[in-house]
Amino acid sequence: MKKYYLAFALFFFCLRILVSQQDFKVVGYLSSQYFDLSDQIDYSKLTHLNIGFFNPNFTGYLLENGYDIDPIVQAAKQEGVTVLITLGERFMASNTLVAWEYLQLPANRTGFIRKIIDFIQDHELDGVDMNLQWFDIGNHYSPFVLQLRDSLTAHGLLLSVALPGDYRYPNLTDEALQAFDYINVMAFDLTGPWESNSPGQHSPYILAVQSINFWQAHDVTADRLNLGVPFYGWDFGNSGIPAVAYRDIVALNPANAQLDKVGELYYNGIPTIRAKTNLALANVGGIMMWQIGHDTFDENALLTTVYNTVAEATDIEDPLMAATIRAYPSPFTQNLYIDNESSEACTIRLTDVNGRMVQQHLLNGLSSLTMAVQDLTPGFYFLQQQSGTAVRTVKLVKG
Repeated sequence: MKKYYLAFALFFFCLRILVSQQDFKVVGYLSSQYFDLSDQIDYSKLTHLNIGFFNPNFTGYLLENGYDIDPIVQAAKQEGVTVLITLGERFMASNTLVAWEYLQLPANRTGFIRKIIDFIQDHELDGVDMNLQWFDIGNHYSPFVLQLRDSLTAHGLLLSVALPGDYRYPNLTDEALQAFDYINVMAFDLTGPWESNSPGQHSPYILAVQSINFWQAHDVTADRLNLGVPFYGWDFGNSGIPAVAYRDIVALNPANAQLDKVGELYYNGIPTIRAKTNLALANVGGIMMWQIGHDTFDENALLTTVYNTVAEATDIEDPLMAATIRAYPSPFTQNLYIDNESSEACTIRLTDVNGRMVQQHLLNGLSSLTMAVQDLTPGFYFLQQQSGTAVRTVKLVKG
């Protein structure tokens, strides 16, 4: 009985997410090395864009290094995208690290933050995404975040952060953790060149699950978590174990888009990205892509996979369709019963979370259908109703 009660609660939790598409975030990072590809990005498939990576000099001014981000910002905003500037990066020069440490000191924070606000306003941005990582998170990081939070709030601006999948920095206080509007969870790099004797998948599905559980255990609510997925892989078959962009992996053979491994090169292909997007839809407030400059910008694009998966899982094009079919019980076990209460015939499809078709039927108007589902494994499934061009998708639970 407890198992069914939990599944029943999960169904309504998922349904609440499904009918709130506008709240589900699709966040893409774009670094300066790929600014020249920005005109190929379909910004309409994003809700948020993080442009990076920017760092200060010793006087607190953010260095633009000759890049003009304004065309990118405007192109994204024309599609209704929220655009943030990403501060910090994983590998920084020693003088940049010293500047960060100096500017986070109590005596220097106010002036530095004022320059950050000026930069945001000059470029018509919507906020800041913090991307200092690992040993760069020092004793002054949390107080700096809290003061930055106050200043951004005063100007109606956002504050987000990129954090590891299953590790919390010791210097990240509870108060600072709660100061972020949302957290981009880096559920990747489980292995890599720093683990040369541990070849394998650096971003398996189980790591995504563990990362969500980890941050929720640290009192971060689901709506503030964006599950991170990688658009790159690590090639353990080459000296130095280089990172390889998804675009380059698919260029070797378009069939690689459907795989997660080619030789000793490990990455996430279309099926895994689709499965992780469904996981995010069911459990958190968004998905994050690191980074869209690595994508293919064609029919194999991972951004398109994410976009289509979100659209399919949240699509209620005709509000009246909600009352035309009735599916029960929920959760279902042996049989799933579907009643078409409309006089119009429709197509009924049942798919798993990876988008694989389980059953498909034509259901006549004012008729009923019984699906035998006893052989299906427990978990989430999608029931899609299509009448003409109108489609409605609802997530169900197999107990």
